[in-house]
Amino acid sequence: MKFVFVTATKGGVGKTLISLAIAKTLAEQGEFVNFLDCDISSSSFYQFIGEQENIEINLDEYDNFIPKIWRNEGNSIKAFAMSMISGKDKSVKVSGEAYKEIITSALKHTNWYFDAGLPKEPIMILDLPQGSSKDILNTIQIVINEDKNLRLLGSFVISQNSQQDAFRKALELVFLDENGNRVLGVIENMSSFKCENPECNKVYEIFGKSQTAEIMQEMATKFQIEEPEFLGKIPMSLEIAKRNSKNGILPEKLPEEFNGTITKAVKIIQDSKPLKKSTKQKIKEKKEEIKLSVAKTLAKMIKFANAEIRLDEIYSEFGYENVVKLSVTRDKAHTELLIPSVCMQLSTTKITVFEDDEIIPDFEVRTDYQTLARIIFGYMIHSPTRKRYDYYVGDAYRLGEMKVMQHQELEIGTVNNLKKFIDLFFSNEKLLGQVRTQMKQLESFV
Repeated sequence: MKFVFVTATKGGVGKTLISLAIAKTLAEQGEFVNFLDCDISSSSFYQFIGEQENIEINLDEYDNFIPKIWRNEGNSIKAFAMSMISGKDKSVKVSGEAYKEIITSALKHTNWYFDAGLPKEPIMILDLPQGSSKDILNTIQIVINEDKNLRLLGSFVISQNSQQDAFRKALELVFLDENGNRVLGVIENMSSFKCENPECNKVYEIFGKSQTAEIMQEMATKFQIEEPEFLGKIPMSLEIAKRNSKNGILPEKLPEEFNGTITKAVKIIQDSKPLKKSTKQKIKEKKEEIKLSVAKTLAKMIKFANAEIRLDEIYSEFGYENVVKLSVTRDKAHTELLIPSVCMQLSTTKITVFEDDEIIPDFEVRTDYQTLARIIFGYMIHSPTRKRYDYYVGDAYRLGEMKVMQHQELEIGTVNNLKKFIDLFFSNEKLLGQVRTQMKQLESFV
């Protein structure tokens, strides 16, 4: 059985509504669907479907929980929610081992099985609990450990404009999960409200301007992974707002504004296959790829410079033999080194390289790997607009993305001479041409 998580670290963003809408649409398209409400303490399944049946318990059978059969157009859905045991209006406060035991029992002792010989593999939708990242990761771990027949496809992450930090945490949680997890798509819920009064007929972003796309790009850049798919924005629905828990908040037919986004999510589930590697594993591999690319690039640049550039002319122009320490960092805050720093000294015949601990540098030039790639290839891609702009050493200085720090007391003007030397070094087209040709993979970081 394939399974999908629906997650958000903050309550009230419509996670359960989206989970049920996905499950309902899957069943209407002929899929065999199970639904597990993992939010034990705040189970709201009854409020959404409006039916009052409880889960049956058969103590004589191993699969002693008989799930609720939620009937829809198309196939019915087997569902388990704590509110179908405790009662609609009763909350259950559990944590730690008690929570683990309930989820484990729901997975292992519920009759989730369909008749043999199904034309399609069943799909389980799991509505994850709200709360801390630890709570959510614990739930994911329980699910994966307790049923080896479940095959994880990934997670849908729900965003809402007033909960931007919670959205960042939810994305990071999935990115760093080691269980083969990934973000299948992002849905922005309650994105706006449309006034239906003919005299008004305006759309209001009552929770603020949407930042979902920008945050997705920001987090993908931070973790150096492919940006997840933004499936769409679901506005607030008057049809749903007018309904109540007695008759079910979720109508038999989903409001029109849901259709496009939910249909995209369903199509992704139907087309997806379980991952062999988690996003976290891919992030780790990507970091190693970046590290190796940068180390090779610096080595080749020094080798080409020694072989192809008239260093005696550069030396005579600047007239000093200062030792420069080059540090390439993982981030633009320049806090974490990507590779060990190298020290270089210019002479009339060559650039000599020293290990960081072999010599005391006069200067340190510090930049991040993305800035280095942009300087080498001469352009950058502006994230929000995806427009291409020229990018040179001067831009890196101006934007604070390359910094020169002085470690020794030297003559006035020495720092400016160093900057001129760096600018000359990184504007040598013969040198850069060879590096661009041989280190083409570095261009993916611009």
